[in-house]
Amino acid sequence: MTREKFIQDLRHELSGLPGDDIEEIVADYCSYFDEARAAGRDIEDVVAAHGDPRQLAQELRAEMDLRQWEEHHTPQNFWKAVIALGGVAAVDLVVLLPSLLMLGLTALILFFVLSLLGIIGIGTLLDVISDSHDPAQGSATYLVLRSFGHLATSIGGGFLLVFALRKGLVQLTRHMRCRYLLLRTRFPGMGQSNSD
Repeated sequence: MTREKFIQDLRHELSGLPGDDIEEIVADYCSYFDEARAAGRDIEDVVAAHGDPRQLAQELRAEMDLRQWEEHHTPQNFWKAVIALGGVAAVDLVVLLPSLLMLGLTALILFFVLSLLGIIGIGTLLDVISDSHDPAQGSATYLVLRSFGHLATSIGGGFLLVFALRKGLVQLTRHMRCRYLLLRTRFPGMGQSNSD
């Protein structure tokens, strides 16, 4: 494959990214080729060393999506990073899918329990306010304090749940990145097509 064909294919595979990013990436690879030519290396060997432009573009997109997730922790950025890294290292999805399912199930159960505590707290508070509580449950002061306790547990637990999910997702994306880099260094030709 020639330098021009490599650059053309890379530019095509990167389509959809912001134009400035594409130009920066293409300029980097052009400078690699220029430096290799200045060092007396054969350009076709340098092109071959860079591998398949399609795989390279997929890896670059995954890196950009991961950086975007690390800068702005939003659910959309997380899923973009997971899908991009999963596409690059599909083997890892088999390993990570049970972890993702367990993380989701745990979050769902905790959300349900915290919601119940909040509902119980609101219900108890409304009983006290409407003066329809059963005196056998305790004094009005006790019931108000108990309802505030339920509400505080629900709200505080909700914040802790969001914090823990965010930390868990950060660790999960770091794990995926490390596994991908490990696989890439162990199997240098991973994901490259042999159609050229």
